[in-house]
Amino acid sequence: MPWTFYNSNGQRLSSAATNISVLDIDGATDIGADIVDADLFIIDDGAGGTNRKTAASRLKTYVGSAISLTGSNLTLTNTTSTSVVDLFAISSLNIDKATPLLMRYNGTKDATSANYAACGLKINAVDVGVAGTGSARAGWQASNSQAIQYGGFSVHFGGVGSNILIPASSGDHIAWGASGGDVRDGPANGVYQQAAAPNAATTALTITGLNQTGNNNLGVDDLYVYQYSIS
Repeated sequence: MPWTFYNSNGQRLSSAATNISVLDIDGATDIGADIVDADLFIIDDGAGGTNRKTAASRLKTYVGSAISLTGSNLTLTNTTSTSVVDLFAISSLNIDKATPLLMRYNGTKDATSANYAACGLKINAVDVGVAGTGSARAGWQASNSQAIQYGGFSVHFGGVGSNILIPASSGDHIAWGASGGDVRDGPANGVYQQAAAPNAATTALTITGLNQTGNNNLGVDDLYVYQYSIS
């Protein structure tokens, strides 16, 4: 004997074809979490009446984005070194050399000594800008005007194959002092680039750094790398 099913409103549900208007989802249990890639949706494939399942991950492909997060490193790393050292990196990248990128990270200087602390940038194994405490800075730099400073640094480059680094904004990047100090991020005309970016896919981005004196404590964290879609 065949079964006949009804929704909570007494509307009959046919096993052959159930109109979406008779589905009652209001009483369903809430997912209670963020939507993740593995979650499933129902979709009418080609609007022809053939219903299929689709993973939420496919929505990202369909919607697309002009810019997407490619990698991140949120680990706070500190150094008191007066020589250039690698602070932290994202080493799991595989970005075509022609793809434009946007990189962003934060910097801090926490010490009682009013001396410089500075960051540099390494693409793959190439120092495109070595950290320095003079005019040859290639990333976020805390000045010698006060002891405790913090700020952020952004840089856009239009594909490493082009061998150019372009400031994320005209003039200075986003940077500020804890109490209005002179926090600098590069020369007035942008990033000080000391070597050509490698003419190859980007596989790693490394933030380097040093302090003018051992009394300083330079810290960096929240490194984000975004890539732009190419149409």
